[in-house]
Formats: sequence, C-alpha cells, structure tokens
Amino acid sequence: MQEFYKFVAHPYTPRWGSCTDGVLLNRLYDDAPIPYRGALLVTAESFGSRDVAGRNHANRGLPTVILSGVHRVSVVWWQRARHIAVFAFFLAIAAWWLRPLTWRLGSQVTSTGDPLITAWRLVWPVQWLLERPAPFLDSNVLYPASAAFARDELTLGQTLFAGPIYALSRNALLAHNITILFTIALSGFTTYWVIWRLLHHRPAALIAGIIIAIAPYHLAQIDHAGLLAVQWLPLVLYFLDRTLRYRRGRDALLLGAFAFLQAIAAGYYAYVTAFLILAYLGYCCVMERRLLTARGLLHAGAALAIAMVLLVPIAVPFWHVAAAAGFARSPTAVEVWSAKPRMWAAATPDNLLYGRFSRRYSLTWHDEVFLFPGLIALALGGVALSGHRRMRFRAAALVLALVGFILSLGPVLDLKRIGGGRVPLPYAALYRFVPGMDALRAPLRIAPLTMLGLALLAAIGWKRLAIGMRRRHWSRAATYGVTLAVMAGMLGEYATAPIPTVAVPQLDPAFTPITQWLATQPPSIVLMLPNPRAAVAMTLATATRHRFVNGEAEVRPPTRRALFQRLSAFPDRQSITALEMLGVDLVILDRTGYTAEAWRALPDQIRPFAPDLTLAAPLPNALVYHIAPAAQRFPVLLAAIPPTAHLFISATVRDDEEMLDRALLAHLLAREGRDVRGPLDTGWITDPPPAPATMRFDFGIFSRDESPPADYDQATPIWSDATCAIYRARSA
Repeated sequence: MQEFYKFVAHPYTPRWGSCTDGVLLNRLYDDAPIPYRGALLVTAESFGSRDVAGRNHANRGLPTVILSGVHRVSVVWWQRARHIAVFAFFLAIAAWWLRPLTWRLGSQVTSTGDPLITAWRLVWPVQWLLERPAPFLDSNVLYPASAAFARDELTLGQTLFAGPIYALSRNALLAHNITILFTIALSGFTTYWVIWRLLHHRPAALIAGIIIAIAPYHLAQIDHAGLLAVQWLPLVLYFLDRTLRYRRGRDALLLGAFAFLQAIAAGYYAYVTAFLILAYLGYCCVMERRLLTARGLLHAGAALAIAMVLLVPIAVPFWHVAAAAGFARSPTAVEVWSAKPRMWAAATPDNLLYGRFSRRYSLTWHDEVFLFPGLIALALGGVALSGHRRMRFRAAALVLALVGFILSLGPVLDLKRIGGGRVPLPYAALYRFVPGMDALRAPLRIAPLTMLGLALLAAIGWKRLAIGMRRRHWSRAATYGVTLAVMAGMLGEYATAPIPTVAVPQLDPAFTPITQWLATQPPSIVLMLPNPRAAVAMTLATATRHRFVNGEAEVRPPTRRALFQRLSAFPDRQSITALEMLGVDLVILDRTGYTAEAWRALPDQIRPFAPDLTLAAPLPNALVYHIAPAAQRFPVLLAAIPPTAHLFISATVRDDEEMLDRALLAHLLAREGRDVRGPLDTGWITDPPPAPATMRFDFGIFSRDESPPADYDQATPIWSDATCAIYRARSA
C-alpha cells in the first residue's frame, strides 16, 4: 500500500477502477488515475454496495484492494500537500522573476505610467465600497468626465485579489504588486493542475505551467496586471471538455464561472475565451463528434449564457461611452499592433540567453511584443506532433495553438519583404462584424491562446518521452534527472536580468507629506500639476477622499485634450479661469515635474493672480494653492441669471477650444443650480439634458459668430467672452 499512497490521486468517491502496468483502464469519478500496478482499487462503500467482481468481469483475475475511509483521507491529504508544494514552487519562481520588485512591493513599480493607472483601476471598486468619495462609474479621477471608470479596460477580475489587500493596507501599490506576483504563480499553477488532470503526468504538467507562467509574453505584459491574468483560461478548457464528455451540471456551472472570471479580468480575454471555446467545439466537430451530445451542449450553452448575462452590466457602460465618443481603432492602428511572424522569435531584451539576439536583429519595435515561447517548448511540441500514435488532446492543442497564432497576426499578413503581397486573414472579418472587436488595439494580445495550446503540446511531448524512457527500462533516478534537466533548461531560457523599478516619491511621506495633508482636508476637487495626465495623481486618489481632475483613459471625453492643454499652461489667466469654472478647490504643484529654475520662479509667477490663488500649504517638495470659488470670480454672470432660470445651450462650435469654453460655461451654471439644456455633448457629468419640444427658455448660450434665433434679444447679450455670448429670451 505504500506505493499506492505515493502515486494515487483523490480516491475518495464511491467508484472503482483498475490499472495494469501503469496503464489506466478505468477512471474514478473525478478522472484521477489509479496507478497502483496490477490491482483493482475500490472504496469500502462501493465494495459493500456493488458486486465489484461481477461488474468488472474483464479484470482478468486482478487482486482487489479495498480502501478504508482512513486510507482515503490519508491519500487525499498527501495529494493536496503535493499541490500546495507545486503552488509554492510557482510562487517562488514568480518572486525570483520579479526581483527586485519582490522586496519593494509597497513602494515601487515597474514604471510610472500604466502600473499606476492599473493600480487605481484595481482598487477603486473597493475604495468606493469603503468610502464612497464619488459615484462608482464617475469615480474620483478625470473630473468632470462622466463614467470615467468605464472609459478604459475593466479589470474587475483582478480586483478580487487586489481588493482585500487594499482594504487591509490602504496601499494601492502593495495591492497592485502582490496581485501581479499572485497572478503569475496562479497562472502557472492552474495550467499545471489542468494538464495533470488531463494527462495524469506531473512532470509534464509542471513543464506546461512553467511555459504559461514565465514565458517572454508574460514579462512583456508586466505593466498590465489585467493582461497577466490568464489563470482561468486553462480551467475554461478543462471544464468545457468535462461538460461535453460527462454532461454534468456541476462541470457546466464551473465552466460558466471560470469563463466569467476570465472575461472580467481583461476585456481582451473575454474574446480570447470565446475563441478558445469556439476552437475546441470546432475540433470536436471534426475529431470527436461523440462529445457533441444534445445534453452536453445544452449544459455548456446554458452555463455560458448565464456568464454572458452577468457580463452585460459590466460591459454596457464601456460600450455606451465608446459609442458616444465614436471610439474605434482604425484598421491601420490594428495592423501596427498585430504580431508579425518574426516577433514569435523575439525574446525580451533582458533575457539572459536570447536578449542579445533580439536586440541585435531588432525583431520587434515595442516592449510588449515579445512572443518567443522558447526552444525547449517548441521541441517538446514537435515531439508531441511526431509519430502516428494517437494521443489524447494532441489535435485539440494543435488547433488552439494555430487559431491563436493566426488571429494574433491581425487583419493582414504583409509578405512584401519576401516578394509577396498582402494576404487578408480571418481577423479582418472579426474586426468588421463582431461587436466590440473594433475597440481592440492589439491582436497580438490573443497570444495566450497560442501559448496554452503550445503548453499542452509540450506536456504531451514530455509524457511521450517519459513513456519511451520507461519502456527502455531507464532507472527512476535517470528519469528524474532528465526531467529536472529539462525544467532547469526551460527556467534558464526564460531567465531575465532584474527588472527595472522606480520609486513613487509623491506617495512617500519622507519626500512630501502631501497624502497626510490632504487627509486633513474636507472632500475637495484637486488638480496636480504640471502634468494633468500624471498617473501618480490617480494613485494618490486611492489614498484620499478627494476627486482629481488628473487621469488617463482609452475613451477620452471630447474636450479632454483641450482642457489639459489649457491647464498645463498654469499659471496664466486662461488656466485659472478654467479652474474656477470647473470648481477646483486645490492645486498641487509637484516639484518633481519642474526644473530647479522653474520651481524657484513659480511663486513670483503666481503672485499677480491673488486673490484667485492663495497659498494653502507650503509642503516639502510641493506647494498647495487654494482656488477662489466661482461666486467670487463671476458675480455679474450669476446675478444676471436667476436660480430658477432655464437656459438653452447651442452645440454649434468651430473647434475644440470653443467646445471647451462652452462646456466650462455649462458646467459652471449647472453647478450653481441653473437649468441648462440642449444638444451639447461634452462627456462631462454636467452634460445638458435634452430639451423638451414645448419647453420655454429664459436665456440662450450661442457662439459669438452664431446668429441666435429671432426669439432672443440679439442686440444686447447679458454676458460674453472670447467665444460665446448669453442672450435673454424676448419672452423672459
């Protein structure tokens, strides 16, 4: 029995099975192998309730081993201990791979761009639950943009990991970095677990897990926590196969759950999950039609339909703002961000083995498109495809790898370098006809589908080699030695130099106590300068209850560029007027964004604009100014328009600057309680609602070059600036 304890997996269900010479003849309920040689293994329950010998009439006289409850519990815990050890192995690999970030999790990031934006996106849902500093979709950045949280890729799946860490520590960087560490380890572990369940070969499963966890594509996505999250994709494949094969509701529910989790981890992976499911169903149509039963398809379809229904309220806000902004990637941009065949030979420049080759031959142009899976993985995949013996899942793995590879090439394959033309590819049809595909910039991000197929092929290839070594009577020590050598070779192929990290001084109290000072202030509208797009302000928003004008998103409001350009000119009259009309309370001047000379000159430049600007806090490495309220700056305008007045605002504008002036005026009047209506669409929270056809207006806001309708007094505007004027209605 000792040998049995060493090898068996999960014999805890009342089923039976048999195994002769290590070759599986029957399986337990949970598809686990029974590698106890030359014996029929049964549980005590099944032995007492069934005629095992009669049912297994083809057991050819194999001895029967009855497992008591104590034996089964011992085996289960032994197997779980192995899984825990494997997860610890992948966690150690991820920690080594992320060095030196591993021991600077709470204070540094890999860059001051996307990681800080992603950190905010990961923790904002939890911050909203705990503090409610702003409406959930509008969020506490990009003020006054509406639905700011829905203007970029949602990463709610990763919030499941980052949220608890942020709730305990209130440190967005710590939550972000631990999420990355855990995601890498979990991606490797789930791949290992699925391959182990499918192939019943632990070394092969470990090899597959290493490929998914730390191949160059993963390192290329280190700045995007959402795109690192491929941990649910292998589970989608596994439970799709089980749902079709065994037609059980439990497997279908798990299929729907993991498909939903993968879809909300990153918008790209919602489509990758769909491609995986369709590719596997296509494989079944050709190779395993017996799996396509009505009951199995009904279970799978119902589970996936529920997942899609749950996904709708998450995806609809993004689709709404994208449609309102006319957001779509141009075919040229999509082609630029498509994988080229040579990019599949590009390892990261920091790769210790292949980095010099990638740098020398310039196989890629961006730090995201390193797709080389490694020579050992390719060689093992070749072993899996060689020979005529049919092996389970080999064809399915090949289909997944090919589908992912072809789709990653984008809409067109350019063969001009080798004397060919431009070959249209299937992605072009998806871009044109599938809803939402035109919003995806980078087809190369479909690469995880290829990596999953290749990982499964590599696992099959290693299992085939292991069977060959066993048939040639290799000793166990020799087999283990070769296995360890292969794994060490793969780790060597994927080894990289320490990744570069940067500190975020604005969040360090020793550098500037800006976070602590803001915590003492009532909720306010805040702008950090000199860079309105600074991602660090988004992370700063996670540590306070204030709303920030700063921010960045894929789907930008129409006036965002003009607004940020105007604010970047601070301090001047136009920028200060814009701040007052927006209702900004505090302006933070960050010393790290200025040269030494510019920093010394700032107080003298700001002094002429008193009392609109008053110094609120001279902090180390930062200055905080208070902005005068709008009632102090625009008393004539607000006095001329009664609080009960109804205003019509025209949408006729010549350029972005005039659109910004109109939006600022509408925002000011709406904040001060005036009823502003009209067709103007600025993408702000104060966008004027449409005006009923029968509504009578007291005032109208029009362009200076625009002739107002006859029912307005065109001769005497009650207020005007460089681009627009307000006219009184004749009936008012």
